[in-house]
Amino acid sequence: MNPDLVDMVENFIDMSQKNKFNQSQFVGEWTLSKVYKDTYVDGQLTKSEDVTSYYAAHEYTFNDNGTMRYSSTTGKWTYAHNFLIWSNQGIFSYEVVDVNADKLVYRNQNIPLGGYYVNYYKDKRGTHLFTVYEYTRK
Repeated sequence: MNPDLVDMVENFIDMSQKNKFNQSQFVGEWTLSKVYKDTYVDGQLTKSEDVTSYYAAHEYTFNDNGTMRYSSTTGKWTYAHNFLIWSNQGIFSYEVVDVNADKLVYRNQNIPLGGYYVNYYKDKRGTHLFTVYEYTRK
């Protein structure tokens, strides 16, 4: 695990969540297969739209030693508080929805530029938008 990655995103994730999956399940090569925009109102999913056509195909490789590769760049990754967190050309954190032998699904809350922002993990009231990414194992 790379605990320094968790320290960098602790204000953006739900630190009270427990891991639902074993970290070893993420190890391998993953190819983007689907992308959705989900809308939640007061904590309930109200709309899900397939937006895969707007995203370029890409791959990630997560190694069991905590290193990763995206395209021609390398970085570090970890799984903590049910979030997949990595650093390569920036720091990223995604809530894991599902991971198994064939599929990896994670999501992140879309944060509006400017304006008022409420973190879904701290207050589910109101409207919250997420991008959901689904990968298949290569």
